[in-house]
Amino acid sequence: MDERRDPEPPAGSRRAAVGVGKLTPLQQAYSRYVNHRLGCDTCQDVDAGRCATAEGLRVAWKLLGDQACEQMRRGA
Repeated sequence: MDERRDPEPPAGSRRAAVGVGKLTPLQQAYSRYVNHRLGCDTCQDVDAGRCATAEGLRVAWKLLGDQACEQMRRGA
């Protein structure tokens, strides 16, 4: 018999997400960039643009993305 082992959650509730996943280096770089932008006063100011730290994080993220695309292109 194929019986469910876990009881069904109550109606309207959601199951908790399991925190065992691991982000790729590209996702980690993007996360660092976004988290910085959300917490930086300079980056929050629309007229100020990006600060030097954010620009460095953006460049690192873009470089990792370019490297990933190149690996896919080569079939590695």
